Amino acid sequence: MKPKLYFSIFLVIILLVVLKFCCPKDDDHLMVSFTLNNKSLIQENKKIVIKKPITIENYFQFLDSIVQKYDSLTSYKLNEHLLVRANSWIIDTLKNTDHYIMKERDSFVYNQKEMIVIPKGTQIVLPDSVAIKKLFQSFQNTIIDINIPEFKLCIYGDSLKLFEFPIRVGRNEQKYLKMADRVVDLKTKIGSGFIVKHVRNPDYYNPVNGHKYFVTKRDDGKE
Repeated sequence: MKPKLYFSIFLVIILLVVLKFCCPKDDDHLMVSFTLNNKSLIQENKKIVIKKPITIENYFQFLDSIVQKYDSLTSYKLNEHLLVRANSWIIDTLKNTDHYIMKERDSFVYNQKEMIVIPKGTQIVLPDSVAIKKLFQSFQNTIIDINIPEFKLCIYGDSLKLFEFPIRVGRNEQKYLKMADRVVDLKTKIGSGFIVKHVRNPDYYNPVNGHKYFVTKRDDGKE
């Protein structure tokens, strides 16, 4: 599985899918300078100033730490998807770390996990109850459209295209897959549906032979 597909899936699940949060073991990744009175709820949009740069490797843990610290101060159930939708620039930043996008810009990073996605001094908006109501409505009006002929996945909000990602699709062939133990039609099935589950750290397997992937290789041969 090459990173083009991996990062497309990675970015989509950050924005759209409901997940269960893991609580960080320490506060090292809660690098913010904004504090609140624990006895009062947030009544208006607040800005959290990031004191240290956040890398891709620490991205999820960082968002978890914000959720853990500020969830009790909001009148709604805070989660990472609300934070990202309220700060939509995060998705654009993550998208631009894609290997193929950087390659087109003649830029190369050996270890993408070390790339900074939230720079020091950045402000993260913590939405108030009014803003959160609009965000919940926007989730209800969000559609994922997969264009098979164009190898594109687009995210629409109220008919407005918000994001576009290159993806892989099936092939026009039938092949025996060990994991299915039968001959399978590899075409991408068309239709409509809903995202019903998310696994933050999934396992990846080669469906042909059932072997588990531990690393991936880019087109430059590097893992």
